[in-house]
Amino acid sequence: KGKAVRFYILVRGTAAVLAQSTQEEPKPTRRRSRARSSADMVDPEAAKDAIWKGELGEFVECGGPGSCFGAESLDALKNGRAPRYRQNLVAVSECIFLSFEASDYREVAANVAEGLETDVEEKFALLRKTGLFADAPVDQCYTVAYALEKAKCSRGTLLMSEGQTAPRLTLVVRGGVVVRSAGVAVAELGVGDYFGESGLLSATNLVKGAVESVSCVSTMATDLYVLEDYGCVPAPILKRLKRNWGVRASWRKDRVVKQRQTIG
Repeated sequence: KGKAVRFYILVRGTAAVLAQSTQEEPKPTRRRSRARSSADMVDPEAAKDAIWKGELGEFVECGGPGSCFGAESLDALKNGRAPRYRQNLVAVSECIFLSFEASDYREVAANVAEGLETDVEEKFALLRKTGLFADAPVDQCYTVAYALEKAKCSRGTLLMSEGQTAPRLTLVVRGGVVVRSAGVAVAELGVGDYFGESGLLSATNLVKGAVESVSCVSTMATDLYVLEDYGCVPAPILKRLKRNWGVRASWRKDRVVKQRQTIG
């Protein structure tokens, strides 16, 4: 019965659509979704019980990932006034929703008409390929995916300098990067590999004054994704970054010593 101000797309979970009841509705316990969603969610167990009892309205249908809700909000594009929702929507499991207002829809529709496509799924898939995000919750991966920005570089570009704090966290999309320490090549990076943790660790105060033990140089024309919005990275990932950064720094030092002994 509230004003229809937002349109929702279900990304994960199950939601039930219910016809509005003419009786006074109970006030279920609500909690904020752990995901970055603008929608409050009814506790799943309480919701299921209320649905079976018909307390939230007559059951109409269930929706899964890809389902859309709140199309009434788009009527505002016609007359400029916000209509009201004609049905209730209840999350019956942990859900992730994308939501936007009618004004946002106009911009999205224009992008679709021009054939523009989002690359968030490509970013999400790339994050999943990295050991860093392999077992991270889906919602956390999507949050970071939306914050990634595209970047390109030509062959021989210095992407990160040894002994300095990296300006950003970088993931390799296409191409190649050579990793050097004290002038010695210690590793090569390809699709799904990442570097530049020191900037994130320093900015979040996990490692004050963190610097890189290596430099990174592109070996060919390379496509990258860069992350500068560190606020979207969840705490468990930050801790993993800190651990990996320390381990790799130690491993690289040992590798340099061995290669110098071989050369010498």
